[in-house]
Amino acid sequence: MFLKLLQHSWLSVRRSSVWTQSVVQNIFLGLFAALMLLYFLALGFVGGTLIEQFFPNENPLNVINRFLIYYVLTDIIIRFMMQRYPSLDLKNYLILNIKKSSLAKHITAKSLFSFFNIAPFFFIIPFYFVVVSKQVTGFEGLSWLLIMTCIVFINHFIAFLIDKNLGKNTIIAGSMLAIVGGLLFLDHKGFFSLSTISQPFFDFLFGNPWTVGALIAVIVGLFFSAKKFLQGNAYLDDLNVSENKVSKNDFGIFNYFGPKLGRLLKLEAKLIWRNKRPKAYFWMSVMFLFYPLVFISGDSINSNVMLIFIGLFVTGSLSLNHGQLMLSWNSEHFDFILAQNIKLRDYLNAKFTLLALSNVVVYFLSVPYLFFYPKVFYVGSAMVLYNTGFTIFCYMFLSFNYSKRIEINKKGAFNTEGFGAAQYLVILPILLVPIIVYLVFRAFDQRMMGFVAIGIIGLIGILFKNQILDKAAETMQAKKYTINSNFKK
Repeated sequence: MFLKLLQHSWLSVRRSSVWTQSVVQNIFLGLFAALMLLYFLALGFVGGTLIEQFFPNENPLNVINRFLIYYVLTDIIIRFMMQRYPSLDLKNYLILNIKKSSLAKHITAKSLFSFFNIAPFFFIIPFYFVVVSKQVTGFEGLSWLLIMTCIVFINHFIAFLIDKNLGKNTIIAGSMLAIVGGLLFLDHKGFFSLSTISQPFFDFLFGNPWTVGALIAVIVGLFFSAKKFLQGNAYLDDLNVSENKVSKNDFGIFNYFGPKLGRLLKLEAKLIWRNKRPKAYFWMSVMFLFYPLVFISGDSINSNVMLIFIGLFVTGSLSLNHGQLMLSWNSEHFDFILAQNIKLRDYLNAKFTLLALSNVVVYFLSVPYLFFYPKVFYVGSAMVLYNTGFTIFCYMFLSFNYSKRIEINKKGAFNTEGFGAAQYLVILPILLVPIIVYLVFRAFDQRMMGFVAIGIIGLIGILFKNQILDKAAETMQAKKYTINSNFKK
């Protein structure tokens, strides 16, 4: 049965429509992946030389052990945010005479074949032959290679379990991520140094070859924990359990916007809260609120251009994330929307209002930055106007021509389904316009007026919101059937 499921997985990959859609995007992602592998490979060969240059009087292996904890923690976060774990269409398989244990075992084993598990070995293997094998011989040298392999797969299963538990036990999964991120942040700010813990711990691991067996046992335990979780949640009625949980939240606060707009706002809010991908984008947007903390104590915070960049992504976090797929969020039921007694003007107004409200809410949540670094606050004041009156409308008009069908209940973070070259390129004018405006005023030594001008651009869009929405509704009316046909592909 395992081989049969493997064959089905191969057929699903070979027959996937991904290969025929977004060719430019696939080429770009392929080149990016190849470039990353080449970087890892080059780093593996020259890593020993670089360590000798920066740490001339130290053993390269001691240096690696000192900083290995940063790789472990960062890798878990990157995997959680970017790695897409394989899955089967359980609805089709659960009604067949196939053991759930076989399905769970297949998914768990299949998850091992990931770019994030392959890429580290492009560094580990050449580094082993160039540096490690010359300093540590025999089984002790080989144990270094085996322990590094174990670390890669332990990270994989930790991130896998966090990802799968997030929908079932948000508190536990979120707490684990918060601990990992908090440790890295506190270390970055100098409250303590993780390297003082890292070196003795990994010195012990690499200095005692018997730990290889212990780490392999940990991997086996994590494998069966992941398998047990998947097996225990492989039920048809469990697939919609989150929908039943969140149905209690009616988002009654939107009733203040009237029966028409309020109803549409509640539907959009429920769409975000009840589906994996928009919900993941929502939490990603919340994380952007802490983005300035990375720069508060650095030199970047003194650059006004960098502050514009920070302000754009902080105050417009949901506009930039959710707005990229403005119409695609409704692609699975877009024909139903067209058949309802809903004016396109009202539909677009609800989209704009929800994103505008998110900008305002995030802006007020950023008020505490005023006490730490006032510049972040007043640049944010200009950028919240800019994001509301310019960024949202940019994405709105983009969606009329470049919207694609997506499955909103798929894993969300860094899922590229529905994205094309346009979604990547539109960020350039959105980012360049405020920077160019500021640089023009800076040339005349009017830096503060540069920020004011950026805010005015957004304010103009807000003041003429009704006229812009009328034009947007007219454009969408002319293209609604083309948009709907794109969602059928």
